[in-house]
Amino acid sequence: LVKADLGGTIVQAGANGNMAEAMIIEALKKSGSRIIDPGVARKQLSKNPKAQADADPDDIKEGSPIISIAQEAGAEVLIIGEVKTTDQPPVTEMNGQPLSKPIYNSSADGTFKIVLLWGDGKIVGTGAENERGPDITAKVARDNAVKKWGEKVAKKVAKQLKDEWFQLAEGNHIILKFTGLNAEEATKFAD
Repeated sequence: LVKADLGGTIVQAGANGNMAEAMIIEALKKSGSRIIDPGVARKQLSKNPKAQADADPDDIKEGSPIISIAQEAGAEVLIIGEVKTTDQPPVTEMNGQPLSKPIYNSSADGTFKIVLLWGDGKIVGTGAENERGPDITAKVARDNAVKKWGEKVAKKVAKQLKDEWFQLAEGNHIILKFTGLNAEEATKFAD
């Protein structure tokens, strides 16, 4: 769930057409992650508009309502973030020569948190990223910056989740108990 401010246009977390979420979803799918259908998440969020409006990575903590909504949707991990674009002044000339069309550049700055959804929702990762996107229109420059931001966040999330799963799996000990072996057979089996 990513809330976005694209040049002053607010796109709520879970909303149709949320490009930041779409880029993270696409990149995570490519890395082999299973993703909850965004329509299911939207349906769950529509039941609690306040939770959708409050989907802010700075405010989320263990036990937040958004965590139970994500759990009800069937998620095991919640990625929550916020991204804002800032337009830079257009470039109208290069090397002293005027350009036929100005080049717009926008930066996308945002934060994110990774929350494991079993128990009360343990936060296992946080981050802040920045990306830039140029184009001949301001809207596409913003879109490009947000796409790059989403891809960068997804890479960091995928790495953090792999590290977390590895730590969880590495600490597990398997103990096998056999019955029906006498003492002599048991010592041979152990060897």
